[in-house]
Amino acid sequence: MSSCLKFNSITTTGRHTKALRKRSTAMSCTSQHHHCTGAPLIYVIMGVCGCGKSTVGKLLAQELSCKFYDADTYHPAANISKMAAGIPLSDEDRLPWLQLLAELLRSHVASNTPAVLACSALKPAYRQLLSTAEQQQEGHAAAAAAAAAGSTTSGSLMVPSAVHTAASSGNNETLPAAKAAGSSSLQPSRIAFVLVNPPPTELLLRLQRRAAAGDHFMPPSLLQSQLQQLSYSEHEMHMVFSSGGETAEQLVDAILAQRAAAVAAAGQG
Repeated sequence: MSSCLKFNSITTTGRHTKALRKRSTAMSCTSQHHHCTGAPLIYVIMGVCGCGKSTVGKLLAQELSCKFYDADTYHPAANISKMAAGIPLSDEDRLPWLQLLAELLRSHVASNTPAVLACSALKPAYRQLLSTAEQQQEGHAAAAAAAAAGSTTSGSLMVPSAVHTAASSGNNETLPAAKAAGSSSLQPSRIAFVLVNPPPTELLLRLQRRAAAGDHFMPPSLLQSQLQQLSYSEHEMHMVFSSGGETAEQLVDAILAQRAAAVAAAGQG
């Protein structure tokens, strides 16, 4: 697992940004049928509504020549109607949606093909559920080893206490599917969570502009509830961007540069 890289600002612009992208892309794996050793197989670009995760995710998928999924398009009609009415979703509302997304990621892990998912993934339990694709593979291997040794293992997946949260209560629950995952690792090495976390004032402006243009079903009134639900500890994050002043291209450049460094380090190991 890569250590978390936290960016409060990114200053690469103009010619330097283009050069960085060229180097990073050249060193990253761009084939859909080949996975770089040392680099994540799947990137989950996450954050609250209006953070820019879909824009970043689409661009990253283009650079990696891989499949892009926008989690918003997988919500059932009932969820969309609820959010459009300004009603926050409950864990029960999100569970079938998250299970569907986890199945999508599981297919990529099974076939060893890269993918990028843009998903809010606000709580540790949600990310834990999305990570079951990797955890199930590890769990099968562990079960086989335990059986060979004549021992059995059991237990629930524990969600770490949140370090960063707007509201500490109610953010560390475990969804039913996550309890049975059977792994102690919240952040599998092949699934990387990248948090795009601009300041609330910037988020509100973006949502207001988006609402005025009629571009999305999510109203600005739901921002506060999402900020309250966002909960994470830095050890489970692959990268964190918190300035809000970067362009999507600059964020992708930073992700690709980190990816290239990881591939290079793995090659030297």
